[in-house]
Amino acid sequence: MQHVFFKPWVGNNFSEGGLWSKKVLILGESHYQWDENIPLTEDLTIQCVQEQIAGGRTKAFWTNIVIALLNVRPSLKDKYRCWQSVAFYNYIQCSVGFGPRVRPSPEMWEKSQEPFFEVLNDLQPDCIIVLGYQLWDNLPCDGEEGPVIDGAHGKRLGDTQSMVTHMHLPIT
Repeated sequence: MQHVFFKPWVGNNFSEGGLWSKKVLILGESHYQWDENIPLTEDLTIQCVQEQIAGGRTKAFWTNIVIALLNVRPSLKDKYRCWQSVAFYNYIQCSVGFGPRVRPSPEMWEKSQEPFFEVLNDLQPDCIIVLGYQLWDNLPCDGEEGPVIDGAHGKRLGDTQSMVTHMHLPIT
């Protein structure tokens, strides 16, 4: 994955299909910064998930993902089991700016396609859960619809056989 800067989180049970007997890739949009003096590192995504399963500084964003996947208010054990079952990757491969709600530029979307396909090639997910409408709308796809999943919309990406599912999680 030579063009990937933010390495994906890959849970210990991802390859075996984890809790759902499927290799599930959760696709987030981007990282942003709070302090210009603190550089972003290639392990940032991994560190964010590790904080959640260690019970450190939990954030609503990460907890809401687990709630949506397990349909329960998760205990620390639930969070651990869930995150060990999935992979997580942020599509945009640079900081989008300072503070939340900053939108990626068209150039950021374009430059993130090649790393994304490298991640798909490497991880070979069975299913991709896309977090956010903007991300969904900016994914490169071949226009072919994927299998219908109740309450979700699917489309196929390039040469991959992975089905992409759009999932919107509330921000709290």
